[in-house]
Amino acid sequence: MDSNTPQLESIAKDVTQYINLRIDGLKLSLAKGLSVGGGFALTVFIAILLANFALLFFLGAVTYWVGEALGSMALAMLIAGGFYVLLLALVLVFRKRLITNRLVALFCKLFFDNDKKEHHHHKEHGYE
Repeated sequence: MDSNTPQLESIAKDVTQYINLRIDGLKLSLAKGLSVGGGFALTVFIAILLANFALLFFLGAVTYWVGEALGSMALAMLIAGGFYVLLLALVLVFRKRLITNRLVALFCKLFFDNDKKEHHHHKEHGYE
């Protein structure tokens, strides 16, 4: 049994090294996924913020124009407020179809398409 001890130690060392490499690979995949997802989320946040500012000024001008046309700024503000309430109601009613399903599909594509490419790359180069 003593003659097998160096072989067993070598196998144990190789298995430990393999496990550590797999853990490092998972950490790198997680870091890549988080950085891609975080970058995407930040880009979307900035785009939404800028779009909101543009929409604010545009709707302010439209509200002013409607107020001038109707002769009542208060009525124009009520119409603009009603528009926002209607928009909110539509978003709430269709949130799953408009937002949730699309985000799930987007994140699945973001994370799992990269994994497929890496898997193909590893297979090509004989890493598996």
